Amino acid sequence: MAVRHPSIEIVNRVFESHELRGGGSFSSNGGIATDGMTLSIELGAPSGEAGLLAGSYAETITITVSPM
Repeated sequence: MAVRHPSIEIVNRVFESHELRGGGSFSSNGGIATDGMTLSIELGAPSGEAGLLAGSYAETITITVSPM
């Protein structure tokens, strides 16, 4: 995300899945957003070693993006 601070700089953050369990966040450090933001989400395939039993399984991923 591009922010003015007073000069333009790019603020970004990469989260690992274990960081998101507790609610990951990042800050513009007082900068003001000037252009939009690109949100990219990449989901990896689970390993075949999960040891799941027969049946149907599902996961829910909730992503909330909001200004503070």
